[in-house]
Amino acid sequence: MACMMRVLDIGPIDQLRAGKWKTTAVGPADKVVRQVKSMANPELTNPSIVFVPHSKGKV
Repeated sequence: MACMMRVLDIGPIDQLRAGKWKTTAVGPADKVVRQVKSMANPELTNPSIVFVPHSKGKV
């Protein structure tokens, strides 16, 4: 319900990072990642966001 286009969703960050939070933003074959191209190291910045890379993209 956070995004009408189903590309954004909210939930507990630990469950989102583990891919365990039930959300329409993550499909059955999708894997969540903590870092995308040109982003600072997530181990240093500890962002409160996860990403689902496009199926034709590269992480």
